[in-house]
Order: sequence, then C-alpha cells, then structure tokens
Amino acid sequence: MVRQRTLALVAAVALGAATAGCASTGDDVTVVNTAQHPALVRDVDRPGREAFQNTVTVTNTIDVTLFNVPADKRLVVEFVSGFCTTTQSVPVHTVRLSGSVDHFFTPTVFPTGVSTTFAVITQLARIYAAPLAAVKVTVFPTAAGATTTCSISVSGQLAAP
Repeated sequence: MVRQRTLALVAAVALGAATAGCASTGDDVTVVNTAQHPALVRDVDRPGREAFQNTVTVTNTIDVTLFNVPADKRLVVEFVSGFCTTTQSVPVHTVRLSGSVDHFFTPTVFPTGVSTTFAVITQLARIYAAPLAAVKVTVFPTAAGATTTCSISVSGQLAAP
C-alpha cells in the first residue's frame, strides 16, 4: 500500500514538473515588443536557411550575373519582380532567369504614348539553383535597335543542399 502511494506521489510530482508554466487557458497569447527589442524568430524545421534578396540592372546585355551560388548552399527563388523601359516603343517580350536550368517570364507591357514603353514582372516562383550555379538574367526586346533597361529582383532563400 505504501509502495502504491509512493508511486502515485512520484507520478503526480513528475506530471506537475512537466506541465509547470505550461497551463493553457484557451486564450490567445500576445507578444509585446518594440522595434528596439523585436521578438526573435527562427526556423526550427530548417535551421540552415538564410533569407536571400538581390537585384541586377540589365541594359542591352545578355546573361548578366545576378548571383553565384556558394558551394555549400542551394538557392531557392520564391519571387521574381522587375521593371523594364525601352526606347522606340519596342516592348520587352521575355525575361529569362537561368541558373541550373532556364526559366522564362512574360512581362506585362504598358505603352506610354511616347517613344518609350515600360513593362512589369511580378511572379511567384519555386526555382532551384544548384551549388556553384551562376544565376543570370537576360532580357529580350521584340526588335533590335531599341535601348532596353531592366531592374530585376529575386527573393528567396539560401539553403543547405
């Protein structure tokens, strides 16, 4: 009988210790912080990830390097955006992002009513570039002789391969 009471007491103490400070009232939790003392957040599922963002400007050139992927990382592009202008009312019809393979984006073209046009790209993506890949951008206008300038940005993450 004493042995059963002792086991019950040990179980109750262990349960109390395990749940101390973990009581749930069913209410939402509010984290109060300031810009000077932000709430710290980290990805516990994939701790090897790093946020990535980069922008490159392309003017009448082919294969401008946006980023060289480090040997110990893989680049995951999650969003591509850009803004292009062209002269002589010649629109941009394709933007290529190349790394391990080529990916093509079709910009939305807006004529301005003068001798220039502009185009915008906003595209969710899931593009992978292997370790040591050179990620490059190429812009294709629809006619030769026009000056085309684009600012292309990618956002995503660097992750362990």
